[in-house]
Amino acid sequence: MADTPKSESGFQYSLSNLKPAEPVNKIALTFPDGARRDFPRGTTGLDIAKGISPSLAKRTVAMALDGTLADLNDPIEADAKIELIGREDPRALELIRHDAAHVLAEAVQAFYAVLDGYTLADITRNRAALAQVPGVLQADAYGGWGKLYDSGQVTEAACWAHARRKFHDLHAARPTALTTEALRRIAELYVIEAEIRGKPPDERRQVRQAHSRPLLDELEHWLRTTLDTLSRKSDTAAAILYALKLWPALLRYCEDGAVEIDNSAAERALRGVAIGRRNYLFAGADSGGERAAAIYSLIGTAKLNGVDPEAWLRHVLTHIADHPVNRVDDFLPWNCNLPAAL
Repeated sequence: MADTPKSESGFQYSLSNLKPAEPVNKIALTFPDGARRDFPRGTTGLDIAKGISPSLAKRTVAMALDGTLADLNDPIEADAKIELIGREDPRALELIRHDAAHVLAEAVQAFYAVLDGYTLADITRNRAALAQVPGVLQADAYGGWGKLYDSGQVTEAACWAHARRKFHDLHAARPTALTTEALRRIAELYVIEAEIRGKPPDERRQVRQAHSRPLLDELEHWLRTTLDTLSRKSDTAAAILYALKLWPALLRYCEDGAVEIDNSAAERALRGVAIGRRNYLFAGADSGGERAAAIYSLIGTAKLNGVDPEAWLRHVLTHIADHPVNRVDDFLPWNCNLPAAL
């Protein structure tokens, strides 16, 4: 047996420091290099990672049993081929839920996903790994997202709030008939969204196809006609070109009822991150970033459910020590009768 076998996910580990298996009630696990070892039944992937090395435990985020992803804390009850999966392994990102609208936005080395009822924050150093996760990414026209879309796995959905802001800034500085008309037309789209907010995706798609899409077709025609009357060097022309360049992506929300008209929810969730990083600048280490991401997830979820994060965290920390472990769901923000967020 090699002293430092290497897993398919790139980690090196030694089996020499693992405790002997129990004589009864045991399971046999096979590692990627073919090494086979007995463990007590109910052992978790985290137990194995910690037994190999503390540094491996910190870098491991999931395990695969016979090729199927599983949580590190799940007990292993049967013989299997096991692989410990690191954060930068594309398969780890499969653990992120994809059954609701995903709005991702990058901040330092973090990404946010705003889903039905909760906010998920995590850190990643490997943007290429995100490109292998099928889904929709809704963001502004930042050039750094281009490689994600080029992968063919990630579909671009542009943000109407960013497109509108181009006209709004011009209108705030010097109102004109063109900026007024642009803002009026975009406002009509948001009126429709207000009426279907919270509705099932299929219903939202039907309403958008019936009502929003005709308005968008008219808006595109107006933008192109108006552009022909302007100097390409004018600020108004730049605002129009920004929208037209993203036009297919700006239509994406009409094709998918799970996608929002803009990514404002993610930007609001990230506002605290942006303010915080100006104050403390560095997380110190990957582990610090992971802890920060956990806190961002908790606070963002509380806010998303209209609960005061400080009151909620105080409630949880005060009562969790004496609370039955099998009723931890009682502490979810929507299950607590607490003051509303300001």
